[in-house]
Parts: sequence; structure tokens; C-alpha cells
Amino acid sequence: MMVGHKLLKDEATEEKGERARMASFVGAMAIADLVKTTLGPKGMDKILQSTGRGHSVTVTNDGATILKSIHIDNPAAKVLVGILCIVQLLKSSAMINKSQWTLKLLFASLVTVWTLDSGDPLGMFYN
Repeated sequence: MMVGHKLLKDEATEEKGERARMASFVGAMAIADLVKTTLGPKGMDKILQSTGRGHSVTVTNDGATILKSIHIDNPAAKVLVGILCIVQLLKSSAMINKSQWTLKLLFASLVTVWTLDSGDPLGMFYN
């Protein structure tokens, strides 16, 4: 008799199927919405306030700085933040240009509009 190993914490919840896809979709769109207003020549700054003992305030329009400073519960959004931070590092080292960064967020926005119009979120990826 094999005893299964416990992978999830006691307080963890598990989502499957359509609910999991929708949670991933919502997390990805929230991340895209957070940083897209910082892009371009009219990109806006974000004010970041820490909640620790130091209570520091930072003003930035750097996507990686913004993404590193927020707490994320959504597993898919955590993966996306990791990828976007790597892209930001590559961009800052001149290995990737700003238009590629912008195109990634444009794609995320187009997927949002398309799925809202079709009434089938993420259906284009799973049909």
C-alpha cells in the first residue's frame, strides 16, 4: 500500500476545469491592467507605499519594480509576474525593445476584448 504525499498546505484550495481557467484569465488580466498604464511616452507613474515598519513611498513607472512590490495570491498571475520581470530585465539590458513589451500587453488586452465579446472566455485556446 502506497501512502500519497501531501502537496498542498492544509489551508490551500484546489480549482479545476473552467473555474481554474477563469481564475488564471482574471489574474493575467489584472496584472496586464496594472502595468499597461505605465507604457509609452505618456506612461503614468505609480505610487508604491510599503506596509512594513519603514513605510517607504516609491514613485515609479518601471513594470518590474511595480510587479515585485505587490502581493499576489493567484498562481497563474505569479507565473506571469515572474515572466514579465524577466522580460523587463532583458529590456533594460537592451536585449528586448519596448515595442515587444508593449505588444505583450496589447495581446493580453485583445484576448480580453475578444473573449468578453464571444462570451466564451479562453475558448479559443481550448476548442
